Amino acid sequence: MADSLTLAPNLRTRTANFVAKLWSNWLWRVTLVYLATRLLSGLIFAAALLIQPSVAGYWPQSGDNLNFMEFMNIWDADWYRKIYEFGFGPAQGYPKVLPLTPDGLISENAWAFLPAYPFLIRILSAITTLPWVILAPVVSTIFGWVFSVYAYKLFVRRFNAKVSLWSLMLLLISAASPILQTGYSEAMGLALLAYSLWLITERKYLIAIAPLAVMAFTRPGVLAIAAALAGIFIVRWWQHRHKLVEFEIEERIRMSVLGVATFGLGLVWGEIATWFTGVPEAYMKTELYWRLWISPGEKFVPFDGWLKAGGFYFGAFLGPTVVLCLLGFVAMLMFTRSVRDLGLEMRMWAIGYILYLVAVFYPQSSTFRLLLPAFVLFGAFGRSTYYDKKWIKWGIVILSIATQIMWIFVAWHFEHPDFTPP
Repeated sequence: MADSLTLAPNLRTRTANFVAKLWSNWLWRVTLVYLATRLLSGLIFAAALLIQPSVAGYWPQSGDNLNFMEFMNIWDADWYRKIYEFGFGPAQGYPKVLPLTPDGLISENAWAFLPAYPFLIRILSAITTLPWVILAPVVSTIFGWVFSVYAYKLFVRRFNAKVSLWSLMLLLISAASPILQTGYSEAMGLALLAYSLWLITERKYLIAIAPLAVMAFTRPGVLAIAAALAGIFIVRWWQHRHKLVEFEIEERIRMSVLGVATFGLGLVWGEIATWFTGVPEAYMKTELYWRLWISPGEKFVPFDGWLKAGGFYFGAFLGPTVVLCLLGFVAMLMFTRSVRDLGLEMRMWAIGYILYLVAVFYPQSSTFRLLLPAFVLFGAFGRSTYYDKKWIKWGIVILSIATQIMWIFVAWHFEHPDFTPP
């Protein structure tokens, strides 16, 4: 009896020491935070699944009663599944002949979705014999972990370890963070983006071409990297001219090579779609299909989407005013101390990506998801809130989890007619 009483405290001590040892390693800290937040999101998904009606009329392969893994593969994940199964040529994959609406406009098709993620799953499926429905969420979850590692490494370049981990946690409990464990390409794209940004901050510009080349076929947004690099170049050149920093000619050349490469990479997929289908601007016209319900037959005009959306949501007079006020507020945020503390590279990326979204995106329920590449701003958010009182920090956590619950139950949960895609 005495021996058993002695063993219990020893076991607790050894367990506590083991946990403390794990927590002392930054990679284990990041991994534990990531796993805990994925478990949280998984539980919210499971709760939403309990009230999910049949989706058989929209995603027939899922059947009448979705299981958990099938629930992780609805919405746009099904487009990636079609690419995974059919590839180039058949109508279900990347069609050679583009489908048309009754009005003669290009209808929805897979050209709006980039191929690297579904083709990677196809290769892994051939190796493991596991189906899409299992592999896609698992691979996304692994990429989500890689993204978390490099997001932390970016944060810790500018802030201490505690602030960086707090920032990472805020990112991983944010509204659209559950997308990291679904059959979407976001996790892969974010992993490539975070790694590329880390390479850029390390000034390994030529090495960054490789992950950005893959990213160009994973998620849209590589053009925003080119814009960010242009901003970095201009600022560094001005600082060098005023003898504030060194910006040698060799580094300017390497940065310029990366900038030109990313600009070209950002245009490649559109050119491939045009070449394969024989239809000029096939990719852009496909993307515009998802605006037909609000502005049928429109042509793409940069920066026009937000103004039209403002008019649609708030009226012809109030709409543009709301949009301009929102953009003005975001511009002011870029000059706050916490955002400036991110450093030149991360700050310019945030500015470049937000400008890219304003130029090409029509805001709707997917906005939360499409804002995820601006994840570096969570570093600024964490920097500005870490030293707040505990009750304030708990309030931020609770509100963040509440937005995640709303995102899953409103955007991911599907019930016809549904106009709130995630």
